[in-house]
Amino acid sequence: MKIYVAGPLFNEMERERNLEVERWLRRLGFDVHLPQKHGLVAELAAGGGPRAARRRIFESDVAALRECDVVLCLLDGPVPDDGMCVELGIAWALGKRCVGYRTDVRQHGRTGDVNPMIEGCLTGIARTRGELAGLLSEAAAPGGRRRPPAPRRKRAAARRRSAPPRR
Repeated sequence: MKIYVAGPLFNEMERERNLEVERWLRRLGFDVHLPQKHGLVAELAAGGGPRAARRRIFESDVAALRECDVVLCLLDGPVPDDGMCVELGIAWALGKRCVGYRTDVRQHGRTGDVNPMIEGCLTGIARTRGELAGLLSEAAAPGGRRRPPAPRRKRAAARRRSAPPRR
């Protein structure tokens, strides 16, 4: 199973964390796509045609998202990385299995929850490596969950049952 690791990668600390997550995933036996290892970020930082480099980064990442089985979203930080959010949206639209991993103790917003648009794309959010291994095993299983089940329309169904018959 191929996992695309989506997360921030614009400073040394973020890149080191991504590499550490990649090593852990490979020890578990997964094939891993880590965007920062494809040299495109370095190409962008080096200058010389940033518009073309940005386009190549986008096209390369979309191609990798199409080829992966699962997208692992690294959700640490005061707010989720904007690039990770775009990758998540593309993956969800492609019908990919998407899981989150958040170890940060800081809260998002007043409730501490992840944005509902992000959470709605994820089959689950792990807080520990053990939980993450479980979510990934579930996603790797034949017929593993892809998207969270759609919410049932309980209220509308209840109104239809209680409404007087039409004449």
